[in-house]
Amino acid sequence: MRIFFPEPMDFAPDALDKLRGAGHAICRHEAGNTDFDAELAEAEVVVVRLGIHWDAKRLSAAPKLRAILTPTTGLDHIDLEAAAEAGVAVLSLRGLEGLDTVTSTPEHAFALLLSLVRHIPAASAAVLRGEWNRDAFVGRELRGKRAGIIGCGRTGSAFGGYCEAFGMQVEYIDPNVEHPAWRRHGGLTDLARSCEVISLHVHLDDETQNMLDASFFGACAHAPWLINTSRGALIDESALMEALDGGQISGFAGDVICNEPETGDALHSPLLDVARRRDNVILTPHIAGATIDAMRTTENMIVDAFLKWMSVDPDKASPE
Repeated sequence: MRIFFPEPMDFAPDALDKLRGAGHAICRHEAGNTDFDAELAEAEVVVVRLGIHWDAKRLSAAPKLRAILTPTTGLDHIDLEAAAEAGVAVLSLRGLEGLDTVTSTPEHAFALLLSLVRHIPAASAAVLRGEWNRDAFVGRELRGKRAGIIGCGRTGSAFGGYCEAFGMQVEYIDPNVEHPAWRRHGGLTDLARSCEVISLHVHLDDETQNMLDASFFGACAHAPWLINTSRGALIDESALMEALDGGQISGFAGDVICNEPETGDALHSPLLDVARRRDNVILTPHIAGATIDAMRTTENMIVDAFLKWMSVDPDKASPE
């Protein structure tokens, strides 16, 4: 199979060796942009991260394509309906064994929390300006605070463990998880009324889109700090900005936004303007899972999943 890597960032060398060893041809795109129609026209498999959106138009430029491999759990960068209509299989990390050993995303979520409550980015920026004013950046301790986790799966459970290690009380909402030690809430409103930290750890779908809206923020009784490392569209960003202005939340730290640009494109987001004028808003460019450790592990996992998929029925991945 001709396997195309449209994003030029290094891929795990041992994973590439596995593909070559199985007789597959590797095609790389090194231009650093999304002008790769020539390569895509011959591709039978593409390996994608989060920097490129795969919609119907892009899929139509790949008539030989049989599979998309993505070392991610979120899939909103791929039009799954268009892929299905084109007969293109989508292989992701969802459901793969060993994924619980990958902790980069919950680690980043907790780093965002610490950065928010201790004003670390603003304090560092002040020092670089030549200022030395410790009274301007008095923060809060986490010990004794109530952390509310929305989605208590792999990343949510890990984040909750870090909260416990810092002496926090952990509460959560998840209809599919019964944690033996943490308080479980039956709905978002109850969680909003109870917690001083709230962190999102759910997949984006029709049910979860805009799940944190004006009614949610209106129910927040303790002006919580809000963390989002999942997907931007889980939050109604207009309601979020109103909640920041109204003091319904103490601050927001997000690794994701709505309508994220493709790699290399300019960022246009109302949250960016808010972050520029507020020290209690922190934004990072979807880097929670972007560690060498996590990327090498997940890249090998997705290649192993692909080779297993091929071995079950090699003919299904061959052009007709």
